[in-house]
Amino acid sequence: SFKYFLHQPPSYSGFDPSTLSDFRARLLVCDSRDIVMQPLLDAARKVGLLKGEQQRTDSTHILMAARDLNQLELCNEALRFAMEDLADSCLPWLKSIAKAHWYERYSVPCFNFRIPKKEKEKIEWIRQLAEDGAHLISHLEELEEPHRSISTVSTLLDVWNQQFIFDNDDISKGRLRTEKEYVVQASEMIVSPKDLDSRLGTKRDVSHKGYKAHLTETIDPEMPHLITNVETTDATVADLELRRKIENRLSDNQMMPKEHTVDSGYTDTKSILESRKDGIDVIGEMRQPTHWQAKQGKGFDLSGFKIDFVNEIVECPQGKISVLWSPRPKEDSILARFASKDCKACPFRADCTKGTGPRTIQFKEKEQFNLLKELRERQTTDEFKKKYSKRAGIEGTISQAVRRTGLRRTRFIGITKTLLHCILSAAALNLIRLYDWYCQKPRAQTRISKLTQLKAA
Repeated sequence: SFKYFLHQPPSYSGFDPSTLSDFRARLLVCDSRDIVMQPLLDAARKVGLLKGEQQRTDSTHILMAARDLNQLELCNEALRFAMEDLADSCLPWLKSIAKAHWYERYSVPCFNFRIPKKEKEKIEWIRQLAEDGAHLISHLEELEEPHRSISTVSTLLDVWNQQFIFDNDDISKGRLRTEKEYVVQASEMIVSPKDLDSRLGTKRDVSHKGYKAHLTETIDPEMPHLITNVETTDATVADLELRRKIENRLSDNQMMPKEHTVDSGYTDTKSILESRKDGIDVIGEMRQPTHWQAKQGKGFDLSGFKIDFVNEIVECPQGKISVLWSPRPKEDSILARFASKDCKACPFRADCTKGTGPRTIQFKEKEQFNLLKELRERQTTDEFKKKYSKRAGIEGTISQAVRRTGLRRTRFIGITKTLLHCILSAAALNLIRLYDWYCQKPRAQTRISKLTQLKAA
């Protein structure tokens, strides 16, 4: 069928697979959004199928293409990869420092044999692994700079620093770090020596190794819902860091929305103020207070205090005035504290604070404080709930991307190629949706499982 489509004879042998690799390499040189997605969006806008006044955004996780490794496998493979490359570039030097057991132990991937399970044998196995890596690292200064700068060697140095502790600098007494002993943050922690851009991300109680994709689509009711932007980050980047970047990119492409619907992970007062200055109304829920008074529904939370930004004082529910007003510029907030003598003598102290010192409260600066109050009041109205209900439709887009284009697991190594994978998936979905639109195919309705129907009954 493919040969017929290309007007080729049945004997046509096809093109070499490397052609696809070369094509992808050319796309990676520039921003593939401008080449793959934007022409289609411009064409849709030209014929009146794209306005973009209302758009919504959400993210989903993407699993890395590399094999998922545990802590021991990660260390073993980092050492093996470094040995493989050093053997390829400077074999005589590697032979001069190699230990007798290295060939037998590191010639094959560690998941091809069984790591000891008995505690005593496992501890010895880890100690030997740590010593072998440290022994190799200790001799790297003997190498000339080109060999020392091999990427797998640099990865070995990082992995050993992140994963091992050596007592008294003795390379024969190494042990794995515990979670509390890690020296770098999750955004810097290597999870695979094969894919150095992947990171371990955690959302609620679910963790994954890889990336996150942020999809933005139009929600005009009388037009096809087209994906207007795609962003890809490592798994540790918070959603909040992406919303303004998405809006700026949409603005550059003349697709800036008037309403941008997102979930609470994308909202904070500072960025919403910036969006409003650009004429964008962010439709998203603001997180509720996390203080114990607000959670338990009793006691004096922030709403019980009167804040005077002009005179820079705070009045507590019992009429006492704060004695400290301390701005926190880095946090865009203000810290206020009351006098110890007032708090100790207060008969309602148990409803105000559980600490031994005087009550302190922290709140946003005036502009952000007033905005937060306004947004929390707005999200209780029926009008807001009606607008916010449209956000749920992005879940269907993510589901379609996962099931139709395989978005859940990237086919490539590295964040640059993963972004291209996401953009190609988004472009494919836009083609599918435009085809369905012209064929007058109705949008699918949300499916409800039988058990959910049973619960509703």
